[in-house]
Amino acid sequence: VVEVTVAVRRSTPCVYRLANMPRQEFIGRLDELARSHEYLRFTQHPFADTSMLYLTIDATTEEYRSTDPVRYTGPPAGGAAWLAVHWLRMPGIRRVVGRAVSASRRGLSVVVPFSMSLFVRDGVIPNKSWGEALLRRIGLRAFNRNDWLNMELAIPRERFPEFAQLFAEKLPRMSAFSTSHPYYACRVVGGARSVLLGPNFERDVVFVDIHVDPRAPSSDGFLRAVEAESLQAFSARPHWGKVFFAGREAIRKLYPASNIDAFLAAKQRFDPGGVFSNDYSRRVLGV
Repeated sequence: VVEVTVAVRRSTPCVYRLANMPRQEFIGRLDELARSHEYLRFTQHPFADTSMLYLTIDATTEEYRSTDPVRYTGPPAGGAAWLAVHWLRMPGIRRVVGRAVSASRRGLSVVVPFSMSLFVRDGVIPNKSWGEALLRRIGLRAFNRNDWLNMELAIPRERFPEFAQLFAEKLPRMSAFSTSHPYYACRVVGGARSVLLGPNFERDVVFVDIHVDPRAPSSDGFLRAVEAESLQAFSARPHWGKVFFAGREAIRKLYPASNIDAFLAAKQRFDPGGVFSNDYSRRVLGV
């Protein structure tokens, strides 16, 4: 048992910015955006098929002076708002709503203490109009599909344009009024050497978080096809804690052999009796 005490201290303010860009332009400028911002996440725009919605967080010399009232505008959406959730899960309906409110031209830019930035991401923002707050609550509930299957692949950053094309080609054909359309959300992460089997070991990557409806018959085949081709064509590395199908032979090709060997040696040293071995560890690492 480890006891950890966490203290939040005042830090340099940061600019939290949510913006839109035409999808192909964004993909073409991904490397530029990644290099010019400290933090970058992005997703397919839920209300505009041809746009990308992206988030940046950067340190700033501006001082946080806001006295605006702050309200939590995240889920749950209750009462009458709940009735809108099902309909907003249909791409066809979202397109109509997006055009009506000019969603692809809307954005957000606020200066907040860095310690508040994660709260901003989860819905704590300076209070706006009642209608905007309501739409955001409905939207967060509609798009947070916690009951779906989740696969995350670390794609080398320079190969993301090819992955985006692959994802689009593999998408199952569905009605615009289906609530089971697969989607992805991404975060850009720099390379590191501190974790031997970290998916971003010695490479800059885009972690692509893929969500599919487990009830849709096409979901299993879609995930398998996207994973198999991504591993083969881009040397993508799967997130260890999410759905993936590759076995140890495929996994060994994705990391330096010395890293695999060092991890297996540590496993043998600290767990000689195989207490922490299970079907999963035997499938992906053979131990």
